[in-house]
Amino acid sequence: MAASDIEKRVEDLLTPIAKEYGCSVYDVDFAKEGRELYLTCYIDKESGVTIDDCEAVNNAMSAALDEDDFISEEYTLVVSSPGLGRTLTKDRHFANSLGEEVDVETREPVITDPLTAAIELSTNADGTLTKTAQKKAKAKKKAAAGERRFTGILQSFDADAITITIEDKKGGHDISVPRSNLVKVSLTLDF
Repeated sequence: MAASDIEKRVEDLLTPIAKEYGCSVYDVDFAKEGRELYLTCYIDKESGVTIDDCEAVNNAMSAALDEDDFISEEYTLVVSSPGLGRTLTKDRHFANSLGEEVDVETREPVITDPLTAAIELSTNADGTLTKTAQKKAKAKKKAAAGERRFTGILQSFDADAITITIEDKKGGHDISVPRSNLVKVSLTLDF
């Protein structure tokens, strides 16, 4: 059985168990770490998940998985809170995080400062860049190269992309990032 099929089936099994303990299912992950397989069930609760919640759901989930016994490989069951810097992977995660500050990591660089990338460059009479233009050119080159990691406010999402507002010294501007380019989106931790 494929990992995604196992995750779906586990989520279906976990949902009523989590609800019984006043929690909801945030996510399920079935993945190999080193030589070990882990089935990690992330639960959430409006008032915050406690260790007692995790223990109770873990015990009930373990019994349900033993009874259903549909996972053929040996694995370790982990029940946990998604944490403050939770990763956003599903539409419901994005919907619950609209207006929140997020850290974004992409596969390919994204131009996060289109204003700098569009600067006109002045030249001297001999065709060389002026000193000011050289500084602007350096900034333009950096902006045109884009960034793979940046922070902004999650404004919207759909099946194809997420929209983030990036703040800079000139104010804020929106950028759209294709979901196919996303490596990780998580809530920003503020300390």
